[in-house]
Amino acid sequence: MKSKVYFVPVMDSDTDAMISEKLDRLLKGSRVLEFLGRGEKVAVKMHFGEEGNTAFVKPVFARMINVCPVNAITIENEASLIDKSLCIGCASCIGACPTMAMFVDVVSGGFVQEKMAEYASAVLRGKKACFINFAIDINKECDCWGQENPRIAPHVGIFASRDPVAIDKACLDQVNKACGRDIFRETHPERDGMVQLEHAGEIGSMEYELIEV
Repeated sequence: MKSKVYFVPVMDSDTDAMISEKLDRLLKGSRVLEFLGRGEKVAVKMHFGEEGNTAFVKPVFARMINVCPVNAITIENEASLIDKSLCIGCASCIGACPTMAMFVDVVSGGFVQEKMAEYASAVLRGKKACFINFAIDINKECDCWGQENPRIAPHVGIFASRDPVAIDKACLDQVNKACGRDIFRETHPERDGMVQLEHAGEIGSMEYELIEV
């Protein structure tokens, strides 16, 4: 049986007020919140589609060593270096670096994507939950990226579902449809945005029915 994913389209020309009205229409039309009672809500934040940022490591402050949970960062010739064999791709160094000079290796990032799905499964087990995705302002890199980060796709819409895997797969499909090509693979040919979804079979399905409200 396919999971239901509800959808309301959003245009680039829509104002914040119009988007807010469409979100209200989506929540009422999908009724995804009605089954949740007091104390039963759980929020899960999962990045949509992409694995994260990746590049080389530039010189950075030594204090970055202290934030790495697996001690993968060392100082050589006054530069911080990441041991790829130890790095788990958690991006703690990126969040702590004041100059945006640290980067996560995409090879390690796939491992992190799998762990995100596993941890989400543990959090959701035995609980009721619903999921809402805003497929708008879609940039080349993660929203937390502090440098040049161009948009790569038009606004697509807002999605709601009780299946976290189906909703992310629907977003991927609809964004690529709006672009007329696989925009994620085009902008990051070395990355596979499907890693997390394929590993998350325990918490959802990539088979879905898209319902516009």
